[in-house]
Amino acid sequence: MLGTSALKAKVLGKLLPVKTLACLFIAMIYFIVISSYTITIMEPGMRRKTLLLLAVVQIIALFFFCSTENPLSPPYIRTGQEALLIVVENNNLLDSSMSTGYTYYQKEMKTIFADVFEIKPDDIPDSLSLDEVIDQFGEDWQIRALTEAAQPFYTKIVVLTDEAATGRAVLDSLTTMCTSGYTVDMILNLHGSLNFFSGETSILFADSSYNLDAFTNSIKNRSACPRTLYQTCCYGSSMIEAWERAGITAVNGASDANSLVMFSPIYFLQNWTGGMTFSQAVQTAFNEEYRKIESYSKMLEEITMLLDEELLAGSLQETGGTNKMLLWRNFEQ
Repeated sequence: MLGTSALKAKVLGKLLPVKTLACLFIAMIYFIVISSYTITIMEPGMRRKTLLLLAVVQIIALFFFCSTENPLSPPYIRTGQEALLIVVENNNLLDSSMSTGYTYYQKEMKTIFADVFEIKPDDIPDSLSLDEVIDQFGEDWQIRALTEAAQPFYTKIVVLTDEAATGRAVLDSLTTMCTSGYTVDMILNLHGSLNFFSGETSILFADSSYNLDAFTNSIKNRSACPRTLYQTCCYGSSMIEAWERAGITAVNGASDANSLVMFSPIYFLQNWTGGMTFSQAVQTAFNEEYRKIESYSKMLEEITMLLDEELLAGSLQETGGTNKMLLWRNFEQ
């Protein structure tokens, strides 16, 4: 198990790519050398102005060359062929410990859910289980938030949830959009599983559990692979290779059991369409959900159990694909 400091270091370490760190280091050395040389040869009265000018030049250089994206890059012009497939279905399979916690702290949790789902606490009947609350309020809220974030960027948005969120429907939707010339990004908020003996992974849709190798093979055979996939599935990191074999450009996945699934898909989409690379958007969304959950500890201290060291380690994100540094607007990948 990771220690707390080691875990935080691992999380923060994923936010800055090695290329960026190297650039910053080189820039710092360059500034020290030039500054030292300036101090040696300049008259005392000129040193301050010269050093100030050097600092301004250095800041501009850092902004342009150490950024993951050149700020002068031309804006993306929509082609009318951008599509997003959103699949959200809990299947009433939340962890039993979470359901138990909800029965003990129902009043406090209803207050938190009301804040998140933009409803009143009394809108949630006391008779509902946690799974039912998520099904009736949580899934609809997340879909609305994702759709709202996507609308300025995607020409076509397809949503599958409840009984419509079947594996067959996902295959058919991908096939229809890809054969119609759309470039498809996909967000899956579904349960995933890993067979520790065989190493096989599966995704649970509304109709059945699908072996991921067979599922991605079907996608490949239909020439219907999405450009990218953001997924909340447990053991998603073990699914990355299967998606890579299908030809995906960028994909993420949790290291083990994933407990950060409510806000992160929304944060990811906002960050990625906002100019971050795919990998940066994934890691930033992870950290933002952590902080969001932590903020509700003022209402219910026990909610930080979701940020337990072991749970947090299982939720750590990995990214893969042919270009995990993909920008949203780069549709030539």
